[in-house]
Amino acid sequence: MLLCKQEEARIQLNAEQADWRDDTDDESDDQEL
Repeated sequence: MLLCKQEEARIQLNAEQADWRDDTDDESDDQEL
């Protein structure tokens, strides 16, 4: 269940920062926080 909420937030962040973080959207996601 937590994955669902995290995926939703991750998708929203992706759509917003997919402009410059489309390259490291998988690894930078955890190290950004």
